[in-house]
Amino acid sequence: MAQFEACLARSERQIRGRSLTTDALRRLARNRAAIIGGVIVLLNVLTALLAPVVAPQRYDAAILEDCNATPEWLIRLFPGMKPTEHGGYVRVNNRYPLGADKLGRDLLSRIVYGARISLAVGFMGPVISMGIGLVVGLVAGFQGGRTDNILMRIVDVMYAFPTMLLIILLMAVFRAGVGSPKGGVVIGTLSRLDRAMGGLLFIFIGIGLTAWMGAARLVRGQVLSVRESEYVLAARVIGAPTWRIVLRHILPNVIGPLIITETLAIPNYIAYEAFLSFIGLGVNPPTPSWGGMIAEGADRIQSYPNQVLFPALALFLLMFSFNFLGDGLRDALDPTLQGRE
Repeated sequence: MAQFEACLARSERQIRGRSLTTDALRRLARNRAAIIGGVIVLLNVLTALLAPVVAPQRYDAAILEDCNATPEWLIRLFPGMKPTEHGGYVRVNNRYPLGADKLGRDLLSRIVYGARISLAVGFMGPVISMGIGLVVGLVAGFQGGRTDNILMRIVDVMYAFPTMLLIILLMAVFRAGVGSPKGGVVIGTLSRLDRAMGGLLFIFIGIGLTAWMGAARLVRGQVLSVRESEYVLAARVIGAPTWRIVLRHILPNVIGPLIITETLAIPNYIAYEAFLSFIGLGVNPPTPSWGGMIAEGADRIQSYPNQVLFPALALFLLMFSFNFLGDGLRDALDPTLQGRE
């Protein structure tokens, strides 16, 4: 009898202790790739926040006497880089752990500060996309009819433009028209704000104008499937206001898939900024960006491969980490897997 009661109590604890959130967290914890990705993302965030402490030098401190300086361990790694004392061209200087660029700026410090740019775009991109797409999708899906038709036609028109090409055109127009503070109060304010942000303002504007269409369509589809549910109909019957129905009954059911989708889209936002900086439309110098550093070192990749390798490796690790984390979140929060081992 005592053994039966103990078994019954253990079964009750197992049943009580499992919730949807707990089940999702357990599945996420079992996904090693997602955990590794999350750890790398967390390390990048801490590095970006503590950049003045982590970076050995200022990112804009240029010492021309140390231009293209390289530590000894890199010369051993790349035998083609011969030091000057052996008849080569490489200046050996161990003060720079990863070497220095063509202006004598520490590569490690610039990579550390460059994480701020990539993470700022990676986190602000989804915020802007969700802010616009969520409103458009909720209005289109809940109102329906003519409102839905007009908003979706606008989305279709925006989809007709290639995203990257549209961002490049917007950046070129903004940089040409807002680059001078003599164009009025609004233009001058935008120009000063863009310079204060290191050139990120117009990147955010470009991403915000082009990245919300997918979020709007996703939210609209979710709203269309939820608005006819029994609990929504019951809320309408008892006279609940529209805003309460949307915020209390519809929004909680559509926000989950949207967060997962935007998490998976973060690498795309980071790639947009890196590509814009690579072609010269990204952040303003001397603000470091991994894409800009790759562009600066591309013309000397055979002579000084470290100037391209390390920023490219940092960009690669961050993008793949967000991919792994996004895949893990999607698998953990998939409602078809709820309650399964």
